[in-house]
Amino acid sequence: MTTPAMAMALVALLACAVGVAGQDAVALSGDPNSRFPDCVCSESLVRSPYRIALTNTTRTTQGFTYCFDFEVVACLIDNPCCYSTLTKLELPVPLQCHNSVLGVTFNGAPFGWTWTSVFPGQNRHNLKINQLHLDRASAASASICIALGDTCPDLTTFCFPQTGTCQVALFDEAPFPCCPISMIAGPLPPGRVHPPSPPPPRMSPPLPPPSKFY
Repeated sequence: MTTPAMAMALVALLACAVGVAGQDAVALSGDPNSRFPDCVCSESLVRSPYRIALTNTTRTTQGFTYCFDFEVVACLIDNPCCYSTLTKLELPVPLQCHNSVLGVTFNGAPFGWTWTSVFPGQNRHNLKINQLHLDRASAASASICIALGDTCPDLTTFCFPQTGTCQVALFDEAPFPCCPISMIAGPLPPGRVHPPSPPPPRMSPPLPPPSKFY
């Protein structure tokens, strides 16, 4: 017998996998407190070979462009996520930042992006970059750049919940059982500088030269 909890989990999984009428898991399950990545999937990093890291930040006339490299690492071999491909990435974004994506490139070429529907009670939706079709070999040299401007021109304001850290979920092929989450700390906002490095440790003075004997 299927319980209401089991039914909700099944609906969330199916919605994450294929979508129904363009709606996402939370819209179908009715859960206003859905937690990113809003799917029933494995978020464990140790199970997946894929990571994503911020590698370059460029100031533009409208904001910033952020480039990310995919990384391939060792993973827990006795699980299916270790042998998965990489199909899409998602990150949660405040609703007021909807128009802040000015462009996306994938491996240097213009690339499309979409949004999930709104997650009620949180004032957010998720940015989706889909159809990546990467495996271990191709992911090791792949990169994505996101140009930001308008209301949320930097990662500090663009990533929900605007704490300066971005959550990025990397999904495999449908039904998306694997969704490892990388935590990316955005660069410091303009006007702030990194604290100075501590002074180098004091070194012992050099020994005097040996005496000359005649």
